[in-house]
Amino acid sequence: MLEDCQLDTEVFWAIEDILPRCNMMMVYARGGSGKTYLGSSIALGIGAGRWFDHEAERGAVLICAFERPEDTEDRIAALRDRLALRDLPVALLKLGGKRLDDQAADLIVTRAKELADRTSMPVRVIEIDTVSAALGGLKEDDDGLGRLRMIGERIHAETGALVVWIHHEGKGDHMGPRGHLTLADGCMVWWHVEEREDGSRVVHVAKANRGPSHVPLFAFKLLPFEAGRDRRNKPIQLCELQRVDLEAALASPARRRFGQAPADPDAKLGSRQKLLLRLLEKLNAKHPAGVERTMLRSHFILELNTERERKGLPALPAAPSDRRYPSYRTGSMRSMDCSAFQSDRPTAASERSPSLPIRGERTGERLHSLACRSRRSLWRSFWKVNGERCPTAKLEAVGR
Repeated sequence: MLEDCQLDTEVFWAIEDILPRCNMMMVYARGGSGKTYLGSSIALGIGAGRWFDHEAERGAVLICAFERPEDTEDRIAALRDRLALRDLPVALLKLGGKRLDDQAADLIVTRAKELADRTSMPVRVIEIDTVSAALGGLKEDDDGLGRLRMIGERIHAETGALVVWIHHEGKGDHMGPRGHLTLADGCMVWWHVEEREDGSRVVHVAKANRGPSHVPLFAFKLLPFEAGRDRRNKPIQLCELQRVDLEAALASPARRRFGQAPADPDAKLGSRQKLLLRLLEKLNAKHPAGVERTMLRSHFILELNTERERKGLPALPAAPSDRRYPSYRTGSMRSMDCSAFQSDRPTAASERSPSLPIRGERTGERLHSLACRSRRSLWRSFWKVNGERCPTAKLEAVGR
């Protein structure tokens, strides 16, 4: 009955003004963005009852390291010693090389209950690092991630702990968590860690069924420090989390996924492609209403012959040619008529094909080639103008 429903008046925030209490959450980012360091920092903060300047609901934390458990142990031990955190109710469960199945879930639940008995504290957080390693080689599809969702919900039901999934971002920028969204949809909170050019990381709330949503939450940097020395007396470098000003971090542009873009956006175009691009820009400035294809053809051949003459090469024939080339699409033989390249005289309406004028405005979009396999295929290529794929029939300068 409706009258039986009661408002849960327990503590709303797991970390005050930062993380609401929920069943499952997901922290996702690119590799090397500091998501594991962030997870370790949150775990230590909940174990200590305070995370930076924010009060936390103190409790026990169980970190389940499926990916590089030795590395996770090094980080936790180094941060414990550096921050002088002793007797914290934080435990590490090494599960490297194992898959998160029902048997592993039984082990996690058992260790969580043992931790609660040893510390006399409820287990507040169980961290799974990472989703990809927990799958144990299975695909990140609806089946594989759907099973993890069921296991995560079971762990939460049996322990009452917040299950934190550490996951990777999709291959492209701003594509959300990698793989199927079955597991992510079961999480009440998504944190997206975005790396900036100044080295800072901004944590965005990409989803929240409780608390603030779709807002930048806080920013941090990873500061390296010497955790100790190995047996060869070489320094062991690890990092610690340091909160930084959010507005300053947002002022820095986001770091590109695969390095910086080339200085010349047309660097990968061929010489004839660059020539055609320059002519289209030049003619478009003189004819803002559109450039007829015959005009572009004739100017292209004129410039090409001038360049060939400068190199001592024979000019292209002005008369129609019946030379046959393999068709780009069908592989059959067809003729190439070059008579349209003889001049840039105005073409009668009856001679024009029913194609649209070529518009070459470059308002942020770059005209580039979609397919140009050889010199001959330049005439049979497709081009992209203003984000629209124009077939050969519309852009006869690169048509038959």
